[in-house]
Amino acid sequence: MAVLNKWRKISIQDFSARFSNPLLREAFPLIWLPEFPMLSLLMTFAWLHTESAGYPFYNFDPTFAEAGKTVLKVMLPSDYNYWQSLREDPERYRAEKEKISDKVVSLLDKRFPGMSAQVEMRDVATPVTFHRYTGNLQGNFEGWMITPETWNMRMNKTLSGLDNFYMIGQWVEPGGGLPPAAYSGRNLIQILCKKDKKPFVTTIP
Repeated sequence: MAVLNKWRKISIQDFSARFSNPLLREAFPLIWLPEFPMLSLLMTFAWLHTESAGYPFYNFDPTFAEAGKTVLKVMLPSDYNYWQSLREDPERYRAEKEKISDKVVSLLDKRFPGMSAQVEMRDVATPVTFHRYTGNLQGNFEGWMITPETWNMRMNKTLSGLDNFYMIGQWVEPGGGLPPAAYSGRNLIQILCKKDKKPFVTTIP
């Protein structure tokens, strides 16, 4: 645990400053989000080493893709203001999305020769897309940024002055995304059970 805590307290950006090589100092933070703790990057490297990390595929669910086909998702960090500005000119907006789509498919084809010929359709979602569908601030898809300061942050699930009101979701469970949003609901049930002096019991559907 001491080793994990050590790397949890160092951001990728701070760690990169230790390199004597100026190219490495500049390039290393671009591996992922520079504000992220080094621990998250080390975990990713560990998954890659054990070959348990990679591109997410969705052919495990027949509602996502027909038999013999799949959906492939590639995620890239991006800037909301950049896309919001482009969105004011629909033609430029669509052209930029198409340009990025072509580049991603081209890069994947270099890694997996022949892949581009098998792509039947493409769809590009920007931060503006996420904002339009969810209303999340600047199209944020995972709530609070994970940093060395917020890694273990705990947030209240209630608001002062409102009785019997509780909040769940990615904005009250740092880490963001679907799993933390789901277990924030479980955590709230545990809080309510404790308050009502009832046992917390789980079942498998």
